[in-house]
Amino acid sequence: MRIGYQSYGSGKRTVIGVPGFAQNIDGIWENSESAAFFERLGSICRVLTFDKRGTGTSDRSLPPPSLDARVQDLVAVAQAEGVDRAVIAGVSEGGTMAAFFAATYPERTEGLILSGTFASWVRRDDHPWALTVRQQVRRIRALSLIWGTGQFAVGLVAPSMAGRAGFRRWAARYERASISRSKLVPFSRINAEIDIRHVLPSIYAPTLVMHARGDRLVPFRSGRYLADHIVGSRFLELPTNDHTPWFGARDVYLDAMEEFLTGTRPNADHSRKLATVLFTDIVDSTAHAARAGDARWRELLDRHDDLCHIEVGVCGGRWIKSTGDGLLATFDSPSRAVRCAWALQGRIKSELGIEIRAGLHTGEVETRGDDVAGLTVHQAARVQGVARNSEVIISASVRNLIAGSGIALEGHGTHSLKGISAPCELYRVVGVTT
Repeated sequence: MRIGYQSYGSGKRTVIGVPGFAQNIDGIWENSESAAFFERLGSICRVLTFDKRGTGTSDRSLPPPSLDARVQDLVAVAQAEGVDRAVIAGVSEGGTMAAFFAATYPERTEGLILSGTFASWVRRDDHPWALTVRQQVRRIRALSLIWGTGQFAVGLVAPSMAGRAGFRRWAARYERASISRSKLVPFSRINAEIDIRHVLPSIYAPTLVMHARGDRLVPFRSGRYLADHIVGSRFLELPTNDHTPWFGARDVYLDAMEEFLTGTRPNADHSRKLATVLFTDIVDSTAHAARAGDARWRELLDRHDDLCHIEVGVCGGRWIKSTGDGLLATFDSPSRAVRCAWALQGRIKSELGIEIRAGLHTGEVETRGDDVAGLTVHQAARVQGVARNSEVIISASVRNLIAGSGIALEGHGTHSLKGISAPCELYRVVGVTT
């Protein structure tokens, strides 16, 4: 049996992330929102995360595993990376598994973080709010009919993302890559048998329990029950309807997690940071729209946005917004930003038959909610305006940070950009090697 896992980040503590019943550690990075969550987590601590047997990148031709077998997967991953003690962070059914691990291996558990978790997934005497076994299985059977369409994600897991362009398509791919439709009911039957109520008093590790008030998959009272029965635990209500923590309440969750891991509350002002800003737009979009017609052009734009979301996520960027016929995204890594722009111009041209142009600039940006502002953003837009068909143009600030990254450049001259006082030296990207 093979278990797929990832190890990344750095810090004094190691966190082992335990996913819910279905995850794919490759696919999760293809969404910019979830990628931003895990990137920040990796800046706080070392992170190990894995796909449980039967799901994602692990062996999938296996029968539904027991809770104990899944815990052994966690043990195997820790041993593979030489981790003796760690904070165990579980989401949904993964939290139930993490709690069981904490009670079974107290000497290996430095702390416990639970989100959207339950002690029992079905109704018990002290869980009158939960669904019965029959109701849960009936719900999963109904959900299996729409599995792989993204409806499960926008309906139950991340309703805050329902209106986000391209999210449903990503979610549909993610569902199919995480677990096969035929395994949903067998896995849910196993989960319905899980009951760790008696385990909770045996957990002595420092514990943080978080639960979304409007969680549509696991009732809020299930999270409160855990906190009430784990000695000394702290409970935090998340202001969202999302079951997973990396969308609607991402920063609330991460701030609480950072405080739990470091013992200090993080600086509340994360509004200003160094970033590489990427702007793209479609060349001659008006002429393309006229030739294609409204319906066909809308289809092309939707597919364009999907491709952009995927590449930004794969390259570790943060999707800011669509500009109508282009995108605005930010990256912590200048070289990844350039690689994203290069990949986009080639992929969109080959798959959609249209050309884009891209511009990048690195500097300090100010975050305002989901948007970014500041002179760096303005200058990146002006750099993009210099680019022509299928060109990726970067400023000197980007060029100075990507030496040795396998990105080939040629000079594009010095330009006076509107609204920018000093002349700007620009470069054209002519090749990218892996």
